[in-house]
Amino acid sequence: RRLMLAAYALGLTYGDHVFFCLRYFRHDKIFGNFSWKRGDSRDTDAREAYKSLFVLSLYRPDNDVSRTFSRDVRRRSRETFSYEFHPDEEASVMAAIAYDTVLIYAHALNETLALGEDPHDG
Repeated sequence: RRLMLAAYALGLTYGDHVFFCLRYFRHDKIFGNFSWKRGDSRDTDAREAYKSLFVLSLYRPDNDVSRTFSRDVRRRSRETFSYEFHPDEEASVMAAIAYDTVLIYAHALNETLALGEDPHDG
């Protein structure tokens, strides 16, 4: 917010510039508050400045597959590692990304081997 307000003060938020922000996780206490709204006298300026801000974040789908995966991560964490998630704590989206990465690699490797091709060639 401070950066965007500074950009606003310098006239950099009127359409000629775009600002990018990476927001990996939604946890204000650890990663900071990404909102323009603070309930102070600068909210109007901040809201205007944020029109030039492009926030990139990890997508967390809200569907049965995602909820099942999250439950499985919590269960396996408890059973395998004796780690108990806090009731408000969510399974990391990074676990889903890692899982999908390995799954896609395994499918590609199986397909390559089934075709009799060399998995080390390319």
